[in-house]
Amino acid sequence: MIVDPRIKAGCSINLAYMLKNNLKEASRRKRNAYDMFLAIPEIACRYNISSLLKEIAPKPFIWLENEKNMIKPEVDEICKEAKANYLDMRIPNEFISIIYASSMFLPNDIKAKAYQWLDKWLMHI
Repeated sequence: MIVDPRIKAGCSINLAYMLKNNLKEASRRKRNAYDMFLAIPEIACRYNISSLLKEIAPKPFIWLENEKNMIKPEVDEICKEAKANYLDMRIPNEFISIIYASSMFLPNDIKAKAYQWLDKWLMHI
């Protein structure tokens, strides 16, 4: 969403891993092929989660996070900052975060909420 203006809305799943890992070592981590730091390595040097979310605004964005993967106080603070940023831009409904508890990667009900939320924003394009 930062590097391609054609992307109008976004969703991130388990973004909080960025809080736990040394981002400069991203290429050494065993990640899947969709890891943004492997696809666009310069992002790891330029952004942390807060700055990523500020750069993404005002585009609609939903952050889904498994509570087992996160450092709760840090994630809560980042979400609070992002919500305040979107509120300052007078678009408070364009950023949401959902923290879920599951042993699954992404439960079907959370996945359905994300699709529904994205559909809301992408139907107007």
